[in-house]
Amino acid sequence: MGDPHPDGPGEAKRGLPVNAGAALSWDAPGPGSWTFDGAHNVGPVTPIVQQVFPGAMADGFRSFTGRYGLPISHVDVAYVNGYPYSAVRVAGVPVSDRPPPPSPVLRAVSRIVPELRRRDRAARVAMRTRPWRADLDHWFTELRPARREALQAIQSIDPLLLADSDLADHLAVCVDALRSGLREHFGLVGAAGLPVGIHLQRETGRGRSVTDALADLRGAASGSTAATVPALAAIADALAEAGVTDPSSLAEIRQASPRAAEALDAYLDEYGQRVVGAFDVTGKRLIEAPEVVMRSIAAAAGRPTAATMPVADDVILEDARLAIASRDDHSGICGTWSIGLLRRALLTIGERLAADGRLDDATLAFEADSTELTALLRGQPAPSSSVLAARAVARSVAADADPPQTLGPHHAPPDASVFPSGLRAMSTAMGAFITALETARSTDGAATGIGVGTGRYRGRAVVATDPEDAIARLRPGDVLVTATTTPAYNTVLVLAGALVTATGGPMSHAGIVARELDIPAVLGLSDALDRIPDGAEIDVDPVAATVEIVSSTC
Repeated sequence: MGDPHPDGPGEAKRGLPVNAGAALSWDAPGPGSWTFDGAHNVGPVTPIVQQVFPGAMADGFRSFTGRYGLPISHVDVAYVNGYPYSAVRVAGVPVSDRPPPPSPVLRAVSRIVPELRRRDRAARVAMRTRPWRADLDHWFTELRPARREALQAIQSIDPLLLADSDLADHLAVCVDALRSGLREHFGLVGAAGLPVGIHLQRETGRGRSVTDALADLRGAASGSTAATVPALAAIADALAEAGVTDPSSLAEIRQASPRAAEALDAYLDEYGQRVVGAFDVTGKRLIEAPEVVMRSIAAAAGRPTAATMPVADDVILEDARLAIASRDDHSGICGTWSIGLLRRALLTIGERLAADGRLDDATLAFEADSTELTALLRGQPAPSSSVLAARAVARSVAADADPPQTLGPHHAPPDASVFPSGLRAMSTAMGAFITALETARSTDGAATGIGVGTGRYRGRAVVATDPEDAIARLRPGDVLVTATTTPAYNTVLVLAGALVTATGGPMSHAGIVARELDIPAVLGLSDALDRIPDGAEIDVDPVAATVEIVSSTC
C-alpha cells in the first residue's frame, strides 16, 4: 500500500522568539465560562480538525444527556488562536455570562424549567434501568465491529493510486469517518463515566478511598488500554523462536520467520495507521515511526499485564468495569485511527499538489480545511500558497504561547444538592467521576502528587511537553514526565518504566494506563515539568506519591 512518510508539518517553531505568542489576544469565544481543553490537544489545532471536532462533540453529548437525565445539554467547543476551549451548556437555560443562581433560586428553577423537569424524570428512570449498560453492550456488539470494518475499508484504499477527483472523494470519506467516529466516541462519554462515578460513590460511602475503589477496575481495560502488550509480545515471542535478537528494521522482523511476519502485520494492520501522541493530523502515525515499533516490541517481551480483579454478582462493579473497558477502545478506534487515515490522505494530497506546483510546499495541505483542499484538487478557486503559509506561521507562533486555562467569567459550579432527586443523583455521580478524572493536587513547591501503584521505581526522566518529542526519545524503562497523556499515547506507553504527570487524577488516562500496565505513577505533580531535569535519574514512589531527583544526569 502506498504510504508517504514525510516528517509532516511538525511544530515549525525554530527561529521564533521564545515568547512569540505573548502578544496574542485571548478573548472568550462566546458567552459563558470557557476552559482550555488540554485533554485532547495541547497545541493549536489544524483547520481540518477544527472543522469537524466541535459539531461532533456537541452532537455526541446531546445523544445521551437527555436520555440519561443529566442537567447539561452538551459541550460547546471553540478555538482561540487555534487552542480548543470548551463550555458546558445547561439544558433549557439560555447561555449567558451570569453565574448560577443562588441555591434557593436554583432549587425553584430546576423544578420549573420544562426541560429540566423532563430530565429529572428521565434520570429517575435511568437509575433503575441503567441505559449506559445497553449503550456499552451496543458499542461492543454492533458499533465497534461496524466502525472497524468501515475503517479497514478506507485503509485498504491506496490514495497514491487515485486520480485527483477520486482523491477528493476519498478525502470526503475520511472526513466523514472522523466526524461520525467522534460523534460516536462522545456519545459514549456518559456510558464510560457514569458507571465509574456510581461505583466510586458507593465505595467511598462504605469508607474506602478513591484509590482503593479504582483498584477494583484493574485489568478491565486489558483489551483496550493494554491491548498492544499481547500483540507486541506475540512478535517478540516469534523473534525469540527464530533466534533473532535486536532486529534493525521491520523488514528484518518479517524476514525472521513467517510467524514473526504474520504477527507484525497483524499489529500494524490494527495500530499502524493510528496517530500517536497528538490528537490531530499533525501527529505521526505509528507506521511512520518504525523505530518506536521496534522499541515497543523489545519492551513488551515478557511484560505481564494487570491482574483482573474478580467480580461476584455485583452489577454496579460490572458496569464500571465495562465502562473502563470501553473508554480507550472507542477513543482509539473512533478517534486516533480515523485521524490517522485522514492524515494519510493529507500527506498524499500535499505531495501531489506540491509536485505539480499547485502548492509551494507539501506541508501546506495541513493549513487548509476539506472544502479548500477539495477545491485545490478540482482546480477550483482556493486559498493560495501564501495564504496557507501565513496560517502556518500563525499556528507556529501560537504554538509558543501559554494559553490561559479559562476565558470569560469564572463561576463555581451550581450546587447539585438542591436539584430534585433524579437530577441530583445523576449530577453527583458524574461529579464523582469528573473529580477523579481531573483532580490535580496543588503542591505549592512540595514534591507530592497522587500515587498509583505500589512499587518504587528508579529510571531516567524523559521530560517532554510535546507528544512527538516524548515518543521520539522514550526508551524502554524510561520515566515519562509530561503534562498529561491521552489515548493517542497507548501504542507507546509500554515503553515507560514509570509515569509522572503535572495534571490529572486517578481516573485520568495516565491513571488508567498505570493500573493496566502496572506502571508506577505519580499524577498531578504540578511542578514536575519545572523541577525535574530532563535526563535526570529519579525515584518515583507511588505509595508516598513523591518524585525524588537522585542525580541531575544519567
